[in-house]
Amino acid sequence: MSSVIWQEQIIRDYFSAWLLKEGRMLETVFSEDIRYSECYGPEYHGIKQVRAWFADWNKRGTVLEWTIKRFIHQECITVAEWFFQCEYDNTVDGFDGVSIIKFDANGKIEELREFQSKSEHCFPYGYIASDAILETDRLYLREMKQTDYASLCSILQDEAVMYAYEGAFSDAEVQAWLEKQVKNYEVYGFGLWAVVLKETHAMIGQCGLTMQVYGDKQVLEVGYLLQKAFWHQGFAAEAAIACRNYAFEKLGTEEVFSIIRDTNIASQNVAKRNGMTVRDEFVKHYRGVEMPHFVFSVKDTEVVFH
Repeated sequence: MSSVIWQEQIIRDYFSAWLLKEGRMLETVFSEDIRYSECYGPEYHGIKQVRAWFADWNKRGTVLEWTIKRFIHQECITVAEWFFQCEYDNTVDGFDGVSIIKFDANGKIEELREFQSKSEHCFPYGYIASDAILETDRLYLREMKQTDYASLCSILQDEAVMYAYEGAFSDAEVQAWLEKQVKNYEVYGFGLWAVVLKETHAMIGQCGLTMQVYGDKQVLEVGYLLQKAFWHQGFAAEAAIACRNYAFEKLGTEEVFSIIRDTNIASQNVAKRNGMTVRDEFVKHYRGVEMPHFVFSVKDTEVVFH
């Protein structure tokens, strides 16, 4: 493995440690004499101080998202640009930032300095997302990339989000999910896309189109999963409606589906807002559990305005 790939993976592992509240991962990331400068001002010298800070912070807070936007490399130093969001003392906060990270000869982080920006983004001449596949008033959808792994973990490893799947995913299952979507882009030209909030440019969920087995045929499904912090704000319906319209207008399909577990009332309500009605029901077998599902669908002739 090249040093660049190794360094990027170490940084991802560190961000994942916060998302998973897994302090044991710090030992594999940092050198014993790590020097860490927080973007808020405090500094920590040595792994013991970093461990103490990590444990104390996680008693009062939860990292909701830590998305890496890009890396810049120069020999043993890597710069990571990111978006961070957390809930701390019952207050949600988020901001952009960069970390300047120096690695030692053993490939561990020996120095890390964080900087943040809370200046509100504005686009006086209009904002255009170059990689956007779909846009709505508040969102744009784009293909997911490997750099979205941490954001995807914040969705697929949240027990509350994944209750319809009988539990959170492991790291390997998240990676397999991401690779499956990338493969779908190549094979079908679509898949589950990253849902990005225009206001912050942060990935807050996934929504898109996938081929699903229903009876003896495959059907085109609108699927959606959002971070818990963005529930009950209309984002899922906004993205789902855009995907439905894309299926009718761009792909020329005549009917789109959403196959939803019978206990998942929130997702059923999104399907109804998407103009869908229940057509059928059947039982899926997943993780050793029998799961009754409703088959929602809507036809292009039933939608007045696409």
